[in-house]
Amino acid sequence: MKSQEELKADIYAEVRERLDLSREMEDGELWDLIYRIIAEKSEEQYMSIRQRETLAGEIFASLRKLDILQELLDDDEITEIMVNGPEDIFISGVTIVGSLAVMFTIQWRLALVIAVILPVFFLVVWSCRKSMQDASAKVKQRTATINADIESGLSGIRTAKAFANETAEMSKF
Repeated sequence: MKSQEELKADIYAEVRERLDLSREMEDGELWDLIYRIIAEKSEEQYMSIRQRETLAGEIFASLRKLDILQELLDDDEITEIMVNGPEDIFISGVTIVGSLAVMFTIQWRLALVIAVILPVFFLVVWSCRKSMQDASAKVKQRTATINADIESGLSGIRTAKAFANETAEMSKF
């Protein structure tokens, strides 16, 4: 029985052999080819659906040269920042400048106090940024550990139920 990495290398090599290099292949065609080869290989060696999906995604990303960026692209938070980050920064800047302009027209002394305090506020936020990033990373790591433990427990329950229901499972074959 081959390891996950050996299986991935075999499927990758097979996909590379069957690629039509005379033209640019559409993503859908590439996905179809990958899934066909995975289906062929799964006849030789059992692969779970999750394993098939993981292999297909990794091979596709590798062939499209996304393998380095794929983890970042799959992260919803990073994608959200890439899409909406510049717009949010622009809107926030315009809001601050506009608010200060309105405040100066209404009560210039109070607006001057706020204008002096605002840079100090930004410096405090900027200095706390690193500790907040570290805390966020720790929370994400703890959440991942908890999720892995839950998944392991649930799959153990499924396995235990399958063994308890062995006769019904055998009748399916």
